[in-house]
Amino acid sequence: MSPTPASRTKLPPLVVLLLVAWFSIVAWLAAGDVFAAGPGELPWRLVLALILPQMLFALAYWASSEVRDFALSLSLPLLTGMQAWRMLGMGFLMLWFWDVLPPLFAFPAGLGDAAVAAAAPFLVAAFFTRNGVSRRRLIVWNWLGVADFLLAFSVGFLTSSSAAGLLAAGVTSDSMARLPLVLVPAFGVPFFTLLHVVSFLQLYRSRQESITLAPAAA
Repeated sequence: MSPTPASRTKLPPLVVLLLVAWFSIVAWLAAGDVFAAGPGELPWRLVLALILPQMLFALAYWASSEVRDFALSLSLPLLTGMQAWRMLGMGFLMLWFWDVLPPLFAFPAGLGDAAVAAAAPFLVAAFFTRNGVSRRRLIVWNWLGVADFLLAFSVGFLTSSSAAGLLAAGVTSDSMARLPLVLVPAFGVPFFTLLHVVSFLQLYRSRQESITLAPAAA
């Protein structure tokens, strides 16, 4: 399949409600420092915050034809363009400058997010050209987006004061496990990972080398 002008760009009220409930639960847990790991503790709660939404979505996708139809109806340009919000990850560099985050975490996390975000508008624009955007290019870009998250999570754990903090020295990444920054790994990362997952579902079902939304030539 390939996206068409009729692809869904608006979310049903139930989906919006689920997103609001998800964010609210994460914020409530974060207010109680649930995601913070002590010096002798592994940061398993943050790991769970990342993988649980993916597991629940996978289960719903497998069990419900309505969920499958909804996921496959979402606009691929919209899913791609949403990743441009990851440019906010450059704020990690400012937090490094203010000695809030260690450079070993701030630089790969911030620059990785910025690289993925910077490519998003160009990919979206390519959807509306006659030649379209290469399916392979979209797949590679989505995999790079996921890899950036995995790298950021890994380095964040390694530079924390938890039991996983093998590279911790001086300033740690502990602030990423407490409000307000914890909303990034506990909600933002799994949310944008889900956007990648849905994009993969559409792309791997497609048999076209390029995907375009440009009107066919007369």
